[in-house]
Amino acid sequence: MDTSTDSILLSIETSGTTCSVALHGNGQLIAYAELHQEKSHSGRLTLMIDELLRHCDLTMQSLTAVAVSEGPGSYTGLRIGISTAKGICFGLGIPLLAVDTLQAMSHGIVSQSVLSNKVLLCPCIDARRMEIYRSVWNAEGNCLLASEPHVLQADSFAAFGSRPLWLFGSGAEKTFATIEHPDKHLLPNIQPSARFVGELALKMPRCVDIAYFEPQYIKPFYTPQKQVK
Repeated sequence: MDTSTDSILLSIETSGTTCSVALHGNGQLIAYAELHQEKSHSGRLTLMIDELLRHCDLTMQSLTAVAVSEGPGSYTGLRIGISTAKGICFGLGIPLLAVDTLQAMSHGIVSQSVLSNKVLLCPCIDARRMEIYRSVWNAEGNCLLASEPHVLQADSFAAFGSRPLWLFGSGAEKTFATIEHPDKHLLPNIQPSARFVGELALKMPRCVDIAYFEPQYIKPFYTPQKQVK
């Protein structure tokens, strides 16, 4: 990744219902845009990128790297975001950086809050029915449980004892309603954001192979089989 003083990082987040893009220059946030509208990614993502660049008096050729949320999350949303990021990187010959969606969500809380060292952060993404994608992080941003699919039970977080548990993300409400925990807290209206994808990519850059990189679904991806009559 380019670390010169004129480096410009574009970040893309499409793992959920929110479509967002952000620009960081010289390690600092320049601007970001978010669209809170379901099924808008395919029609709006490239337009949002173009509008954000023009707003900042930049062009595609100004970019020195692209960071993308790799999942878990919506299969369709992830494919749209990653294919767009790949196309930009391939066309411009610049690096592609991948960021775990749940880690970026947790980083957003850590970077904006003063936390007790006892607090556990649990980003939760709805995976339908009683399943979520989850991970657990401490107040210093260290991973205690890597991203995984999980079927909710009353004792889903029993292994973490009675430490304060902060739940956030699209699967947080049903998690809060299902689990038994003496010190659980629901943080409403927190969604994945390209701002924190970019921040984490700058802090912990992980370049991936543009040709072979795939979304991190973390559970098997199935496509319906057509019945032969």
